[in-house]
Amino acid sequence: PENWEMLEADLRNQILSENADSVERTEFGQMYEIRGILVGPNGKSLSVLTVWMTDNETGNTRFITMYPDRKVR
Repeated sequence: PENWEMLEADLRNQILSENADSVERTEFGQMYEIRGILVGPNGKSLSVLTVWMTDNETGNTRFITMYPDRKVR
């Protein structure tokens, strides 16, 4: 698979099972953060913070961004 396909599968399997925290409502939708440990294909682990949004018009939730989580769990 391509890198983006592997990342999508890893996010679905490793991150979406974690609890989501509601952080902000914008004119476009409700924003959520999900923190978790992402294990890459090389076996290395990284604490990440992912941001998701549920769209006001469609109700669909989509991935916005991800970055290393600086907070220790």
